[in-house]
Amino acid sequence: MKKIVLFFAAAAISHVASAQLPNNSVETWRTYASGTATDLEAPMSWYGIDSLIFNYGPLGGITPAKCMYKDTSAHTGTYAVKMVSKDMVGMVAPGMLVNARPDFDIAAYLANPSGVITDYLTFSGGTAVSSRYSHLTAWVKYAPVAGDVAVLGMQAIKSGIGTGGKDSVIGSGVLYLNATPSYTKVSIPMTYVDATTIPDKLLISFSSSDISDNPQDGSTLYVDDIDIVAGAASVNSLIVNELFAEVFPNPAANEIHFRSTRKNELTLKVYSSNGTLLASVPFTQQVSLSTSQFPIGTYFYQLADLKNRAIQEGKFNVVK
Repeated sequence: MKKIVLFFAAAAISHVASAQLPNNSVETWRTYASGTATDLEAPMSWYGIDSLIFNYGPLGGITPAKCMYKDTSAHTGTYAVKMVSKDMVGMVAPGMLVNARPDFDIAAYLANPSGVITDYLTFSGGTAVSSRYSHLTAWVKYAPVAGDVAVLGMQAIKSGIGTGGKDSVIGSGVLYLNATPSYTKVSIPMTYVDATTIPDKLLISFSSSDISDNPQDGSTLYVDDIDIVAGAASVNSLIVNELFAEVFPNPAANEIHFRSTRKNELTLKVYSSNGTLLASVPFTQQVSLSTSQFPIGTYFYQLADLKNRAIQEGKFNVVK
């Protein structure tokens, strides 16, 4: 069962337009039975993994617990989604919110539990699209326990182009969210595998913990006012999202400084406006970069952790 939960937790704009998702303000909810005394709940058009945990958890020796709640501490309107990571006797499962229904072939899995977990999983739904989207946006706040991080992301899917007619991921974006005590708007840029393929659906997910990196019991993520942004996606679409590090001064004349709230090593990557990598510098907590060799203009940066996961992206200007 641990591998089942692991799977669900693993996954400059020239012309900007927003495309509203169904129930993107998470105001309308449904309640459904878990098969126990606990009633489960989820926003209409959205899903959690609570039902899978209650249905299949006991077969894997875990004690099911509710992880997703309707909460009145909303950014706008009446409700937000509250997701809480829970210790279910020996393992911590994250609260999850996804825009596609997860299904699992438990009989096939029990017959061959050493098989590839994705062979037994299907997703019904997602958001149908007919063009590219460059960003996922949402208003979030996050109270992690002991350095935990939340995982927010979107995948662009093209149906039937993979091996054997399977769906293929042609674009993705992810944000690893640190402590965020009040509602903050995050914008997660997408990266595509080529310049032309158009997706036909989007899969969107929010998780209160990164299950692959020591998830903590009690980490709590709130999500409200979710949206997707249409437009070209490239390195030029990186925008400031200073949740992990301060970047100053901006604009910079001689030096620019990056000061991180994290104590572990990060890598700073700096790109030109056409996407050329200009610098890649490992650092811990703070690094200063000379801008004397950079012509006047706009540059884009990315901060990545030790697993090469992008945790912050943005831009800065150089002046003389």
